[in-house]
Amino acid sequence: MENTKLGPKACEEQHTGRSLSPERRIILSSLRSKKRPIRVQDLALELGFHENTIREHLEGLALSHYAQRVPIPSQGRGRPSQGYQPLDDFISQVEPEAREYASLALVLARQLAVRGQDSKTVAVLAGEAWAEEFKELDTLPSKNAGKSRRRIFEILKALGFSPKSNVEKKLIKLETCPLLAAARREPEIVCSVHLGLIRGLVSHSGGNPNEVKLTQFAEYGSCHLVLP
Repeated sequence: MENTKLGPKACEEQHTGRSLSPERRIILSSLRSKKRPIRVQDLALELGFHENTIREHLEGLALSHYAQRVPIPSQGRGRPSQGYQPLDDFISQVEPEAREYASLALVLARQLAVRGQDSKTVAVLAGEAWAEEFKELDTLPSKNAGKSRRRIFEILKALGFSPKSNVEKKLIKLETCPLLAAARREPEIVCSVHLGLIRGLVSHSGGNPNEVKLTQFAEYGSCHLVLP
């Protein structure tokens, strides 16, 4: 059926069997984007974690059957190194906790609006509070704007926004939305929660949140996001 409405599609919900922390969702999303196993030190460099933190989360993912440790053949002499890859049984999904938190923020913003408070402002603040869930990813704020955008790109991907772009560019198209039905009913509130989330992520990465621009239902198939 042809899409007759502007904006993104709803993301597909699939059962994961176990809940994951925000950090493990990001790490798992990165694993799934790779065509071959990746070493702990390489993943730590990519995501900005300490190697020990990455190793701990990868071992947890392996114990939960989301990932597995595999040998990486050595190009020369010596023993092969170890890497991690996702298990095929767990394809890319949106964790229910993300939708539950955003839904709670939506209800809160609505109730405060009824009491006479600015619903858009409250929704942005709720989104910024949501971003605190991912603060561990930004313990080493990067002065490299490209690296910060890649980090935010991976978070949005894990949450179910299906971002599409060369992440070195500032414009990102969000092709799915984890709260699309609610966003169409209450765009000012839901989209403001998402704006606050992204502003918070940018702030944690050392960027200027005031430079974030989110254009809701910008075209057929996506919303538009501009990062600093």
